Amino acid sequence: MPRVHPEILAAQKLPKRLVDKDVWRHRFDGIRAFERYLARNGVLVLKFFLHISKEEQRRRLLDRLEQPAKRWKFSLKDIDERKLWPRYMTAYEDMIRATSHAAAPWHVVPADRKPFARLVVAAPWSRRWTGSIRDPPGHRRREGGNCQGHQGAAGRGAAWPAAQGAPVRRTLAGQPPSD
Repeated sequence: MPRVHPEILAAQKLPKRLVDKDVWRHRFDGIRAFERYLARNGVLVLKFFLHISKEEQRRRLLDRLEQPAKRWKFSLKDIDERKLWPRYMTAYEDMIRATSHAAAPWHVVPADRKPFARLVVAAPWSRRWTGSIRDPPGHRRREGGNCQGHQGAAGRGAAWPAAQGAPVRRTLAGQPPSD
């Protein structure tokens, strides 16, 4: 059962009548129900958690102080919040564990290196968009099999994975997804 994290609840300014011992269970139940609803209606749900290490967070905070163009991003609250790192990590783990399910699994992506993180996030999108578009009823394909001039695998008649009930793959920590 997920734990209630008072610092996160306080930051969200929830009405007191909603804050009870089951507040997170209710929220997580609602999130899972909504994502299942989306998947049943053919919406592909891809969720990414871009995880940076504590050391990388420190480096980025120092960069904000040292580079004039980035100073607007810095707040003194960042220092206080950084002290809560272990509690935030516990909260994130609880949230990911409680809201990851077959219709909408989480992809936990190491994000200390931005180009790598962007590549990892782009890969599932790319796989889904190419070769995943079903021809509309009555549509006639052009010569070469391409649908209305689109290149690549588009128009080959494959259905969206969520519509077929196929599971969406998880990204392994530290490794880009592979086929």
